[in-house]
Amino acid sequence: MYRFALEGMRATPGILALGVLIGCADRHAIVDGGPHDANIDGWRYDSGPVGSTDRVDILIVVDAERGGSTVDQSGQAMWVVGRLEQRLLITDQVADGGPVLSIHIGVITGDLGSAEVTDGWFCEPGLGDDGILARVLDPSRPDCLARYPSGIFDYDAPVVDRCIEDLDGLRRRGCLFQQELEATLLALSPAPRPDGTSSVTWTRDDYQPPQFADGRTGHAGPGGANEGFPRPDSVLVIVLVAPQDDCSTPDSHLFSMSEHIDQLDQAALWCHREPDPRYPIERYVEGFLGLRRSPSRLVVAGLVGVPPDYALDSYDQLLADPLMAETVEQPGVNAPAVVCADLLGEHAFAGRRVVSVLAGLDAAGAHAIVGSICEDYISPDLPPVVLRLFDAIQAARRGRAS
Repeated sequence: MYRFALEGMRATPGILALGVLIGCADRHAIVDGGPHDANIDGWRYDSGPVGSTDRVDILIVVDAERGGSTVDQSGQAMWVVGRLEQRLLITDQVADGGPVLSIHIGVITGDLGSAEVTDGWFCEPGLGDDGILARVLDPSRPDCLARYPSGIFDYDAPVVDRCIEDLDGLRRRGCLFQQELEATLLALSPAPRPDGTSSVTWTRDDYQPPQFADGRTGHAGPGGANEGFPRPDSVLVIVLVAPQDDCSTPDSHLFSMSEHIDQLDQAALWCHREPDPRYPIERYVEGFLGLRRSPSRLVVAGLVGVPPDYALDSYDQLLADPLMAETVEQPGVNAPAVVCADLLGEHAFAGRRVVSVLAGLDAAGAHAIVGSICEDYISPDLPPVVLRLFDAIQAARRGRAS
C-alpha cells in the first residue's frame, strides 16, 4: 500500500517528511468537516421502474503516487475483483438474478499530472494518465495488444489477469498528488453537445456533463478515448483503491515548488489547507449519479484508509471518528496521521473525501461500500467487502436501490 522510496527519503527533506509516521503521537487537526463533506439534501430521485441486466462494468482506480507501490494496489484490487467475478459467474450463487453473462473491466490511475506547471513537486508536467483506460503497450504481449486494444477487458480469467499485470503506467511511479475522484469523473463522463446536454442516452435525464481543466471534456461516449465504457444498460461499478486522501483540484499550481519554496517540508499537507484548494465533494456525488439513468444501477466501493475496527452503522458515524479527521501526526512532523496499517506494517491515511462521496451516493439511493485498505484481502476466507459488493451488484442488476 503506502511504501516510501528510501533513496528519495535520503535525498530530499520533503519525501523524508512524508515518510516519518509515528503511530502513537498526539494528533492535531488541520481540517475537520467543512467543505470536505457533502450537503446530501435533494440528491435522491426516482427514475421510474428499472429492469434487470446481465451486464456489469467495473472500473478499478488505483493510486500511482511516487512514494507508493501501484503494483501492490492494482494486485490487491484485482484479487478483490477476481473473487467477486468468480462469485458472479457461478449460477447457483446468483440463482435469484441469474448469472452475469458479460463483465467488462477497465483500469485507470489517479495521476493527472501537473498540467502547465513545470516545477511540480514530484509531479511531471502534462496530463499524467489523464483518466484514460490503461492499455497493454508492451510489444512482447501481442495477445494482449490484439485482444484488448481499447483497454476494455472482457472477463476471461487467465488472459485478463496476465494482461492487467502488464498494463502501461501501473509499474511506474506517477504524481505525488493523486486525484482519484477527478480521474474517475474524467474517465466516465461523456462529452457534452454544443448546448451543454448529454451526448449519450445512458445518463440521468437532467444530466449535464462536467467541464474539466483547460476546457477539456470527458473521455466516455462517442469518439472519446474510453468509448464503449461504460455500456448503456450495465451496472456501473467503481472500485477506488487509495492509501491517501484524494487531492482533486482545479489549481495545478498547488503542486509548484517555486510557489511553495518555504513550505517544501510540508508538501504532504499542501492538499489539506484552508481554504480547501480541492473540488467540492458535491462535484463527484452529482457527477457519478448522473452516469446512470437510475441510482440503483450505480455501485461505488472505496478501499481506503479507515480505522481498523470501524463498524459502518452510518457514514456520519464513520466520518465523526477522530481518526477520520485530517490531522498531522504531531507538532514538527509534517505528514497526515496514519489511520491504519496492514499485516506488513504498511500505512494508510484517512480517506475522508472518498468516504464523504460514498455518504452522498448512499443518501441518493446508489450502492456505496467502504472497506479498509488495510484489511487482509489475500486471506482464504472471502473478505467482507467482497460479500458486500456481491450483494450490491446483485441488487443493482435487479434495479433495486440501496
